[in-house]
Amino acid sequence: MNPLQMIEIFENTFRTQIDPFVDATGIFGFDNVKFDDYLIEKHGDYMDGKTSMKSFILRQYGDAGVVVIEALIGAGGKELFAALQSVQFNRSK
Repeated sequence: MNPLQMIEIFENTFRTQIDPFVDATGIFGFDNVKFDDYLIEKHGDYMDGKTSMKSFILRQYGDAGVVVIEALIGAGGKELFAALQSVQFNRSK
């Protein structure tokens, strides 16, 4: 899955733009901590000592959610940032 596909799948699955969760410097890539904070804000605190973020995403968003988050975490920061810039440019048209 290339970075543009990751962005499209993320935004379709989670119904939010990926922008706040991508490091603006292009060094670090996907910010899993910010995304976790977003999930807690949106759905309430799901951390009951038994439920992992992965389990929660699987239950709420299905396999596509888990696959895209794992891909984003493993993606290179520069490639993801470049893809995001392309998406943002297309949104502004």
